[in-house]
Amino acid sequence: MEPIRIEIVPGRVRGKGARAGGLQLDSATASWGGRAFSALAYRPIADVCWQLVEAGCPDQPWQAYLPDGTRSLRGTSLAAYGATSRMEVRDAGAAR
Repeated sequence: MEPIRIEIVPGRVRGKGARAGGLQLDSATASWGGRAFSALAYRPIADVCWQLVEAGCPDQPWQAYLPDGTRSLRGTSLAAYGATSRMEVRDAGAAR
């Protein structure tokens, strides 16, 4: 099975946020089944993987590429990597 291709564009933190160590938001996009999926987040690849799983995409390998075509990351499971995004959301809402 051909890996899902995810395109990522690293974000830039500018101005006061850059000087204060502001959070960098990256963007990621992928397409499957004639639909486009995208995320703008701290970990957008995990968000896009989760969106694909939720849309019914079969669990399969994925590869993420930078705008210049360089492969940045790869994984063996959309579901496993996408779940890391959901764990962060759950943990953020947990009482401490």
